[in-house]
Amino acid sequence: MVFRKPEPTDKMTDHAEQHGFIYDEVGKLQNEPTVAIGDIPPTDEDSKEGDLWWDSDRMEMFIRYQDAWITTNALSARVEAGEIVQAELLARVAVGEEQQENLKNKVGELDTATDTLAQQNTLQNGQIQRLSSDKADIDHLHPYAHVDDVADKDHTHDEYLTGSGNQELTQTWKLKSNNKTFMTIADDKMNIYHVADPDNATHVANRNYVDTVKEGLQSAISDLADKDHVHSDLAEKDHLHSDLADENHSHDDYASTSVVDSILRPLTWKFMGSSTRAQDLGPGEFTISTSGSQNTNGGQWKIYLNPQDSSGRRIVAQVDFSHDFSNNFLVSVEHVGGGGGITGKSQNFYFNVDGSPNKYHRLETNWWKVAYSLSTGQEYIIQIPGLLPTYGPASSSSTLNIEEEVDGELPASDEQEEQVND
Repeated sequence: MVFRKPEPTDKMTDHAEQHGFIYDEVGKLQNEPTVAIGDIPPTDEDSKEGDLWWDSDRMEMFIRYQDAWITTNALSARVEAGEIVQAELLARVAVGEEQQENLKNKVGELDTATDTLAQQNTLQNGQIQRLSSDKADIDHLHPYAHVDDVADKDHTHDEYLTGSGNQELTQTWKLKSNNKTFMTIADDKMNIYHVADPDNATHVANRNYVDTVKEGLQSAISDLADKDHVHSDLAEKDHLHSDLADENHSHDDYASTSVVDSILRPLTWKFMGSSTRAQDLGPGEFTISTSGSQNTNGGQWKIYLNPQDSSGRRIVAQVDFSHDFSNNFLVSVEHVGGGGGITGKSQNFYFNVDGSPNKYHRLETNWWKVAYSLSTGQEYIIQIPGLLPTYGPASSSSTLNIEEEVDGELPASDEQEEQVND
């Protein structure tokens, strides 16, 4: 607030001039900054630039400057800033204490794990020492010692198989190799796994092989039941009845001359996938490739065959030659259960094409169409009139019954076509 000495009004000769002077002075006094006292600042409507506010709670003076209350005490501002820093430090200390507690817990867990590992190592060392002791007991025995001699020792080794005598297992036993279990003995039962298909009279048969033979026999019996003339022929052959009635007759050659073997079966070819090279095909195997579009003259479909069928018989002579069929007939690869997989019009057939390691046959067609896609590893009937028989005796094919799979591999693309040697 500014104080000044007023001019003497008695020197003013005009009353209007005196009244104007007094009015101006009073207005100046009204516009002078005010001082407010309280624990809350005055509102924006009740304050103007230069006003003072005494904070009765903090005992601190503030001044109104640019629409804000600014402290007149520099020390107070520093204290407030220090309080902020102190709060941040306390927060960091709390986080550090929490992290320290987590580290203590992890160290405790590591100590527990270390103790567990130490106990396991102790147990393993004990087992190794026991096995070493057992081995030492066995090594000092004569290799031809009797089982009774072994029984006289402190450790009888009942849980191990011996080289002779009756083997009696007192606990569960398992034979494994390459992470596969091949034999187990448990609960008074023995199980054998991963048995190969038999190819000798003394070999054991697995379930898949037995089921396949069973299905073939059932199919043959069904075919016999549908053929009345077969029953009639059997009735007229007295020597068959006498052989069956004679239990002393061994029938050693009956399997090769029976009516069952004379029944025609589908002669199938195994599809090896479109990426298989033609020269890598084995007997009874085939692959295909396609190019262009279906149902067009330019669309081409090729069938690659091994020169031998699944029985090892050659399809044609070993002479290298070719023949132009000029679209005179249709060829197809169809499912054993019926229904064409892929069909096309015949063009050229190339026989005994040179390849390494094997020669192969190649049939080229156009106007190819797909009814069902082919599945790699499945067997199919290939219809090529005048060249491939579709049915034959049971001995001509190892396949008796093939389940049809509609979802499988589509014909090869142009890129896959390049993988097959022409």
